[in-house]
Amino acid sequence: AISYLENSLSKRLGEDQAKRLKNTYLQIYSTSLEDAIDENVDLIIECIIENIDEKRKLFKTLDAIAPQNVIFASNTSSFRITLLSESCKAERRTRFLGLHFFNPLSVLRLVEIIPTPWTENTVISEVKSFAERIGRIPIILNKDVPAFLVNRLFLRLTSECAWAVEYGEYSFEEIDSLLKYRFGMPMGIFELHDVLGGGCIDITYHALNYLNEEHGDAWKVPPVFGKLMSENRRGRKWGAGFYEWGTNDIEIKPRRWSLDHLIRVLSPVINEAAWLIENEVVADINDIEIGLIHGLNFPRGLLHFADDVGIDKIVDQLENLYKKRNEIWYKPNKILIDCVTQKKIGRSTMRGFYTYSQVMYEFVIVEKIESVGIIKLNRPHRGNAVLPTMLAELYTAVEHMIYDKNIRSIVITGTGKHFCTGADVTAFFSEEKELVNFNRLGNRLFNLIERSPKVIIAAINGAALGGGLELALSADIRVASKNAKIALPELRLGLIPGWGGAYRLVRSVGISLAKYLMLTGKTLTAEEAKQYGIIHEVFEENSFQDKTLRIAKEISRGSLSAQSLLKHLCANFFGYDDNKILMDELNVYKLLSNEDPIEGIKALYYKREPKFVDSIDIKF
Repeated sequence: AISYLENSLSKRLGEDQAKRLKNTYLQIYSTSLEDAIDENVDLIIECIIENIDEKRKLFKTLDAIAPQNVIFASNTSSFRITLLSESCKAERRTRFLGLHFFNPLSVLRLVEIIPTPWTENTVISEVKSFAERIGRIPIILNKDVPAFLVNRLFLRLTSECAWAVEYGEYSFEEIDSLLKYRFGMPMGIFELHDVLGGGCIDITYHALNYLNEEHGDAWKVPPVFGKLMSENRRGRKWGAGFYEWGTNDIEIKPRRWSLDHLIRVLSPVINEAAWLIENEVVADINDIEIGLIHGLNFPRGLLHFADDVGIDKIVDQLENLYKKRNEIWYKPNKILIDCVTQKKIGRSTMRGFYTYSQVMYEFVIVEKIESVGIIKLNRPHRGNAVLPTMLAELYTAVEHMIYDKNIRSIVITGTGKHFCTGADVTAFFSEEKELVNFNRLGNRLFNLIERSPKVIIAAINGAALGGGLELALSADIRVASKNAKIALPELRLGLIPGWGGAYRLVRSVGISLAKYLMLTGKTLTAEEAKQYGIIHEVFEENSFQDKTLRIAKEISRGSLSAQSLLKHLCANFFGYDDNKILMDELNVYKLLSNEDPIEGIKALYYKREPKFVDSIDIKF
């Protein structure tokens, strides 16, 4: 264990710091429970092998030697906490709960807190504070159910993907391609099972069997898991799992998928989420979204996804599957049926799981400070990478502020570490009509920003890459924090800058420098970008927001009529044709029809250099 700890820390922190931490750890490390537990211990977290008998045995031992005030917590991912707490005396159970962390800890910050019926509220509060102090994002469940919240949804997704293969609808690689490239998971579901921890097929197999024992036919175990276990194909470490692992790494090939395929695979998971809501496992439905994003690294929450595509389409898919397969887990949950009956099917009706308006968005935060409107891109877990829904929300937010007479200038910035890291690559693997719409949404938004009668400032914090820089270039003024970095790296992926980015960069710095920056994909620091005239002001990080706001307020004191006329004159002076930009960018679709962008994006995922085949001849 100590050797593993040192190796893990060395990779992330360097050998010297890892050794210092190891020495600190050795000072508190004990070889026996009796030596480790004294009057100074406040909390004991159990994280041994996922075997309920072993866990119960350990807690019985701990109960006999630990002071009565010590809180007991289990890191089990599946077993009901109530069952584990029964290993202890009745008076201990009030200080017993689940504290479920997610792997890898360095990436996934979520922790689930699962009380039993006996857990005291003060204990829940203490553990929540502890989780926050160590940099975790805690969610507290209302009820103790098998696999809790996040793993329950993960297991439903895993199970459904396996059943879809069993039914002959997809292959393992097709499912992984769909979830990885079209939905945006870091790995495909079967790829993940083969790779995580060297292979975790056995863990999922046991968890699915446990759910089957608890819930019967609602959780039938897909036959493929039993088959893989009997053949000792548990993942990469065993040489085989869902895939054959030889000396070469396996790479999942990108494909173009329609939205219908995502609806097919995700509908049963959304149905399971509805079960959690119906059974009051969560106090706040937003905990489902937080759990999926920060516990599974999902690109977005599934309730928002359902609202986006339409809950009626989710119900239709489930009803078709229920009719065809006659499996109880496909029967649409009452929560979903009620949404359809009450015409609360999502964004199209302004109500679904969430309520939508001009001030309530999924990916955008709007604020107003005096006469300054502030729009924040709010997808920090993905570097504020842009999705079609995000573009539509940005358009609505900007338009609303343009028509708001109390707002005289507008600032666009990002939450988290970055301004915007560009277009989400999942958009490139949608159907052609969706891709065309994505391009038009971006052009429409950036033209609105550029031609707004009010001055718009792009406040660049962190990275502005690809579409993020293209967004900033459409603004009137660009300011940046000292840690900002900008680039148009599309050519590295076998693509070209979109949304008028190439034209706007040429207009800002001249054709020679613009071509150099785009062809090399060179990343510029904030100071370098200022020297080239791309950024107008650079501020220290601790004063960035205040100084940006000061500029916006100064502009707000000016004449809107004069500012609007000046913007109009400048736009007419350069006089480029919107239709020409759009037609030229249709070359993107020609590029996307060949192998180069597929190779470029695949290389990005697998962290290697792309091998382009140059298989297309663009006509000018």
